[in-house]
Amino acid sequence: MKQSGISYFKNLDVLRLICFIIIFCRHGFFSNSEYIETTYLEAWRKQYFSFSSVGLDFFSVLSSFLITWLILNEYNTFKQFNLKNFYIRRILRIWPLYFLIVAIAYVAIPLISTLLNTESPSLPSIGWFISFTSNYYAGYISEDFVFFLLFLWFIAVEEQFYLVWGFLLKYFNNYFEYLCIFLLAIYFVIAYFFSTPTFPSFYDTINYIPNFVIGAYLAKISVSKNTLNSNLEKLTSTFWIGLYLFTLIILIFYNTIFSNQLEHLKHIVLSILFAFIIFENSFRTKSIFAFGQNKSLSYLGKISFGLYCWHGLVITLIKKGMEKTGHMDTEIDVFVLYPIITLLLTVGISILSFELFEKRFLKLKQYFSAFN
Repeated sequence: MKQSGISYFKNLDVLRLICFIIIFCRHGFFSNSEYIETTYLEAWRKQYFSFSSVGLDFFSVLSSFLITWLILNEYNTFKQFNLKNFYIRRILRIWPLYFLIVAIAYVAIPLISTLLNTESPSLPSIGWFISFTSNYYAGYISEDFVFFLLFLWFIAVEEQFYLVWGFLLKYFNNYFEYLCIFLLAIYFVIAYFFSTPTFPSFYDTINYIPNFVIGAYLAKISVSKNTLNSNLEKLTSTFWIGLYLFTLIILIFYNTIFSNQLEHLKHIVLSILFAFIIFENSFRTKSIFAFGQNKSLSYLGKISFGLYCWHGLVITLIKKGMEKTGHMDTEIDVFVLYPIITLLLTVGISILSFELFEKRFLKLKQYFSAFN
């Protein structure tokens, strides 16, 4: 069987950007002022932007779909899958920027603190970041460390999953459906029988198993072109418009819908909705929004990894700058100026990072691709 006709999904870059914007809505409105906590705007933000963590759900479904799609296409074309090259491609994409951020925290900031004769911030052992387990430090030990370093927890989650997922697909690909069922069973057993107020933590990889599994299964049915895939292809524009509206309603009433009783179902529900959206943008001839036609947005989607990594550092620097100057935050600062300045600086730094640093490593991926 030859490689499936699509090797690049042009609409999905903008979906990555949307994932980042959703996450940014959680972090971009920041203040150290107690007064801001009492304002109507802050109450409104907490009510209607509390769904921001679903950006992580969306991204993990999307990432799992793309990674699994490539692996299964490699199997279909060459009857085998090169696990070593898979890991090398992941390293070239993730590690350079990831460890640059780690170096800023563990080398640059202490050095600057020494030069300025100021107290250096407390940091976890660097081993948590080298081993990509910082999510467990944040979840079960402490999340009270350098703000921009905390953001790396989700990268740790992704790396943990792909370390395991690549291995499983290398040696157990013939049992794909059983692997998905097994992983979901682990999630449900822990979520419903062993769950406590402190376990699993928000940062725990266990929480995101449904996202990864559903994204992977979407790739499976899309590559195999099975009956489910055929039925999805037959759905009308009316259905897809209704799906987008339903998803929007879910997000608006996120707090109400996913109460404590439904907390563990949210990853399942959201992952299924996001899988539908990914399918609509990947395989329909005329996608509802046709995101890929906008080159500027597509480019920002391509650098979304940098946007995620750098926006925490930008926020940290702005907050420290305001603290040093003794600036008292106003509502205009928090809800207009800070988000705009943070977003513009993040985009600028991310473009420089991508063009001058990340691209040097991304170009090397071609030497480890099965489809040269």
